[in-house]
Amino acid sequence: MKYFERERLVFTQYHGFTPSEELRRILAAVLDLVSTKEVELGLGDSRNMKVIRPADQEYINTVWFPEFLRLSKIRKSASIESTDVFNRMATKNILQTIGDRIPFEFQYFDSLKEACHWLGVDPAILSQ
Repeated sequence: MKYFERERLVFTQYHGFTPSEELRRILAAVLDLVSTKEVELGLGDSRNMKVIRPADQEYINTVWFPEFLRLSKIRKSASIESTDVFNRMATKNILQTIGDRIPFEFQYFDSLKEACHWLGVDPAILSQ
């Protein structure tokens, strides 16, 4: 996870299968960040992420997301979809549960460049 202060952007990137402990550590770090910094934009790169376990989907839906909504001032969030079909199904499952509660603009993209353009940030910053 990275935070870009000037852009007020939090960026998360996942690779392969993410064990529950690691996923929850990343999610906790995001909560900490949105509660202590001025975060307005979110960007998640899940292109190389594998399936999200059902227990983790439940955790995201019932514990993490309500807390994220309470703490954050996100106004736009973009996600790069995984190439893994099982991850896509898990993500769609999560969105079916929380979709109506998302109070900010949210969009899926196939590329980092498209997502950055939609968010209004230069993709080159992600290499810093």
